[in-house]
Amino acid sequence: MGLEDRDALRVLRDAFAPAEGRNDLVRRFYTNWFALDASVRDLFPPEMDSQRAAFAHALHWVYGELVEQRAEEPVAFLAQLGRDHRKYGVLPTQYDTLRRALYQTLRGYLGQESRRAWTDTVERPPTSR
Repeated sequence: MGLEDRDALRVLRDAFAPAEGRNDLVRRFYTNWFALDASVRDLFPPEMDSQRAAFAHALHWVYGELVEQRAEEPVAFLAQLGRDHRKYGVLPTQYDTLRRALYQTLRGYLGQESRRAWTDTVERPPTSR
């Protein structure tokens, strides 16, 4: 992973840092996701505060680990998270709409220069880095 990748990952990590105002970014993500795929709304409780906080915390941690070039734990965490979500009946197509909603949200949140950097980083498979 090159320095540019690490800079892009820092942008992503910092976007989900636990701070005032970050909740709006996560709120926009869920709004975008539910608009793209109404079927996922039924998977979540009506009150989303704890879910939004958990999602932001997880992304902040994952991107932080990747900044430090420690991929083993985040990969294991995400794999386990995927297995855990089977019990909720999550479908492969819903992971795709999650990805699309996350990209859409981040594109709207980040500036043009940051947007180019992170888009290249997150859309490239890890094996090509």
